[in-house]
Amino acid sequence: MRYITAIIFASLAAGLIVSYAYPTYQEIGTVKAREVELQDYIKKASQAQARIDDLEAKYQRFPEGASERMSTMIPESVDDVRLTMDLTNLAAQHGLSLANPTIKKLAVDKNSQLQQYDVAFSIDAPYSTFRSFLDDLEYWLQIRDITSLSITPGENAAAPMKVSFNFITYALH
Repeated sequence: MRYITAIIFASLAAGLIVSYAYPTYQEIGTVKAREVELQDYIKKASQAQARIDDLEAKYQRFPEGASERMSTMIPESVDDVRLTMDLTNLAAQHGLSLANPTIKKLAVDKNSQLQQYDVAFSIDAPYSTFRSFLDDLEYWLQIRDITSLSITPGENAAAPMKVSFNFITYALH
C-alpha cells in the first residue's frame, strides 16, 4: 500500500507535466521566437527612422526655391498638350512653326523612378534662327537628352533648312 500511494503521486506528477507543463514550455519557446522576430522589426524600424531623420535634415538644408526648380527640371508628370504648347510658343517667339510635333511615353524599367517621353518635331528655318531657337531650348529648365538631329540644307544659303529634331524628357513616376 505504501508503494501504491507513491506510484499514484508519481503518475499524477507525470500527468501534470505532460498535460500542463510541457505544452506551456513549448508555448514559451514560440513566444520567445516571436519576441526575437519583433525585436528585429524594432531594430529595422529604428534604422528606418534614423534614415528618415537623415533625409529630413538633408531636405531642410536645401536652399530656398530648390524644390520648385527641381520640380521644373524633373516634373511629376508630363502633360503632352502643355509641353506641345510650350514648344510651339518657344518656336513662335523666333518666328518658327513646329511641324508634326509628337510626344510618346516610352516603356521604362520597373526599378526606375523616371518615366521617359520621346518628343519629335520638324522645323523649317534659316540657320541663325534655328540656332537662336536651340539656344533658348537649351536654357529651358526641363532636362532633355537629344537623341536625333537631322538637317537637310536648303537649295541655297538664303533658303531655310529642314530640321528634324528628337529628344527625350523625363518625369517622376
